[in-house]
Amino acid sequence: MELLKRECWFHRELATPHATTVDTAVLDGYVARGRAALVAVTLSSGRGVSSVSVKNASQGDVKGLPCGARSLLIDYTDGSIVCRGVNKFFDLNEVGGDWLKDSSLWTDAYRVWAVRKMAGFIVTLFSVDGAQLEVMSKHTLAGPHVDAARELLGKLSETHRARLAADLFEWGACACCECIRRTHDFHHPVLEAKQFDQQLILIAVQRRTQLREESLCFSELGSVAGRWGLGCAPGVVVPNDAALRGVFAATTSWHAAYAPFETCPVLAEGFVLLIETVGSTATLAHRWCLPLRLKLKTPKYVVLRAFRSLACGESRSQRYLYHEALMGWLQPRSAAEVRHRVEEAGVYALNDEFESGLLQQQRVRHRDSQDTVGDALASLQRTTALIACPCGRCPLTVVVLCGLPGAGKSTLSMALCRALATQEGGSPFSFVVHLSRDAVSRCVAADHGITKASSKHKQRRLRTLVHQALCDQMREVACFSTETEQSGLLLLDACHATRESRRSWRQCFPTTLHQYEVALVECSDATAMAQRAARRDGHELLHSAAEAQQALYAVRKKFQPPSLEEAVWRVDTKECEVEEAAVNLRIHLAQRAPPSTCTGRCRTLTIPALRDERRHRHAALLHSLLGLSEGTAALASMLLSEKLIPKVSRTTSLQLRLDCSMELLRRAAAELVSSSLSQARQPTVSFGSLGRALFQRVSAALRGSAWGPSSSVTGHVTRGHLKWLRGWLLRGCEASGPAEVEKALRERFVVEPASPHVTLLYINSASGSTSCNDTISQYLSQTVMHLGQVVTAQVTALLLDRHALSFGVTLGDAQQMQGKCAHGIKDAARRLHITVGTAAGVSAAYAGSMFAVFDVLQAENESLEAEQREPLRAVNRSQRKYHNFVEYELSTAFTVRGVVEVCRS
Repeated sequence: MELLKRECWFHRELATPHATTVDTAVLDGYVARGRAALVAVTLSSGRGVSSVSVKNASQGDVKGLPCGARSLLIDYTDGSIVCRGVNKFFDLNEVGGDWLKDSSLWTDAYRVWAVRKMAGFIVTLFSVDGAQLEVMSKHTLAGPHVDAARELLGKLSETHRARLAADLFEWGACACCECIRRTHDFHHPVLEAKQFDQQLILIAVQRRTQLREESLCFSELGSVAGRWGLGCAPGVVVPNDAALRGVFAATTSWHAAYAPFETCPVLAEGFVLLIETVGSTATLAHRWCLPLRLKLKTPKYVVLRAFRSLACGESRSQRYLYHEALMGWLQPRSAAEVRHRVEEAGVYALNDEFESGLLQQQRVRHRDSQDTVGDALASLQRTTALIACPCGRCPLTVVVLCGLPGAGKSTLSMALCRALATQEGGSPFSFVVHLSRDAVSRCVAADHGITKASSKHKQRRLRTLVHQALCDQMREVACFSTETEQSGLLLLDACHATRESRRSWRQCFPTTLHQYEVALVECSDATAMAQRAARRDGHELLHSAAEAQQALYAVRKKFQPPSLEEAVWRVDTKECEVEEAAVNLRIHLAQRAPPSTCTGRCRTLTIPALRDERRHRHAALLHSLLGLSEGTAALASMLLSEKLIPKVSRTTSLQLRLDCSMELLRRAAAELVSSSLSQARQPTVSFGSLGRALFQRVSAALRGSAWGPSSSVTGHVTRGHLKWLRGWLLRGCEASGPAEVEKALRERFVVEPASPHVTLLYINSASGSTSCNDTISQYLSQTVMHLGQVVTAQVTALLLDRHALSFGVTLGDAQQMQGKCAHGIKDAARRLHITVGTAAGVSAAYAGSMFAVFDVLQAENESLEAEQREPLRAVNRSQRKYHNFVEYELSTAFTVRGVVEVCRS
């Protein structure tokens, strides 16, 4: 259980369990990085407080967040907590399955509950005076969800409302409820049962002002809910491992149901697995505990939620065959039509029509179809549930081969494939896949045009692409094994030099993977191993003996042999022939293989062959279901793929469109960086520098550009440091002239704006064009500017880190900040800047936050410096390192000129 606690309990809460304040300095760091926001809100009493809104990607940061509450109100002046809701519910597939083997889970130290996950939205009720009830939905005290909750509160008797407010105030607690409204919540992927409709369902009672999450024991929740006139989420005790397996089994079906929920066994969203650590604190009236909540979702909810995300462009969710079937039934003309229908009717209603329409023709059999429509629908739902269920069985065995180059890993893998294919009397495995990292690397490099002559930056990019390709192919093999229910064997063939590299692949597979083990292939004769590596013909990556020797040396230097516990099987290819070793490994794997009904020989599948088989299976199923041809199914899949691009909200910005090129800006940055990297020397004038300056002035004049620097751009470092820059940017090369630096900057920051500009004002257009125009007019009036005006700006600073390159800008009246248009958000204002480029995968908005980010990084660097200066203070350098960034102040600011205009996107 300690492993599960480390993954799901927020460490800062446990460090100061009875604290009633949050560390605002830590919170400010999240705000500066754009990972959280502080929004000013007002209580009913008129008291102003701050609501903490943490972005989804950071809500699971158990080590860094000062508090894990999804709803959190604080008084920012002293950091005191006004109200905290429940902590994040972790998905069961996020935490792995090792904790399930811990027998301490069934001791008196813990109590486990299976609670119905209600299909609604969570609101938090609290009172700061014992009379007035406050309602909070996530991080807001107003809005449609708050209004809906207040409407349902109004249906309670006055006595119940008064008792609820008084009890919460007296206990120093808040009540977390699921708000269920079927007719108004039609966008939900699944709808809750009618018997819960139009109710507030109590799911938890929390300590309101305590940093650490502490809840009323679930056994007391029913009586408390009755006292307040509320419903209570159904829940049953899970006493042992067998009962827990019963909970998991309930979610393996498309039509999930759980018999112990007698009043309503059919599940909507699924379960909340509530693990209570008992004996924390107790009062005369109530028992409190430390809760840990895990979500276990139904396959139907997972699949329909993913379809809604894909159709509306909300996220890059996983695609399922069920989505293609639903698209084929909808027969949309465009992706926009799909989104419109989902937004208008809701994905639940569309799916209900889909299923009921097919059931009406369940006895129909389309021409050349293998099954009737009814059988095909049942097969589709069963196959989809197998993949979407987090507890679905995956009968795949994964063997991670590790060893030095030339030890015989690939030879052993191919010999094992032959041994399985020729085994008489039936094999324990239906198929085997040999996945070689070298072969994948060769294919990926060819697809992206990356060769040994490519730059170091592209070589690093290749490693990322290869890793992603391997992850994708592993998931495909796991899906194939799961949906076909065939026991398979996957051989991962690579050096796997470190323990972390051998362990990291495990996350690519479901927690219910049958077996994951490491096999060590070694050769005790170093000379023989070197000779093998040198004389391999037709190797995917090593084309000469010199390359093979270099690879062997590099891997040997960092190789960490697996321990006896880590590697369950090992072989020395000097002492054992490969064919004999393959037979031994086959016998070893057969003893651990899952039960199989396979009577034939094991098939050896390549990734392309596996993909073809999956595609043919899916096409046959869709044809039986809808009578679709492969072409029609491909069209439906293509329309769905169009929605894989996340939806971009419409925005409006007021920009100063500059009359200069990105090339000139990059060249100026290169000159400044080059001068800082060069050793101090007397300034000299060379024909080369005169030629460059003349060329820049002539180029600017020919283009009518507003800027052509007449001298080199120089400056000094104001924040950050340069120790990292030469090694990262120039790979440690001595040559650091402007031309080399400019080329390196272009390779590092491959994403550029469409044209050079300074954003004066940024507006989210969701509120409508009228409010945007009003905001722009107000800004122009305040700054005494007008559209079409030519404005001059001074470039005063250069900011550079691994993610972006930008110039800091000051307008003629010393204005340095963008206009504010998002009231109440603490970090709304940004410095005026020119984005020169960002690295691949970095948001364009990052460049605008570099000044704020550098504030935080500089403070942490200075703190580390101060600690290192203390004579008796030991600093763990492996855990705390200097942040690598640099900010220059230009010795002489140069001028740029642009036109004020509105840009809409």
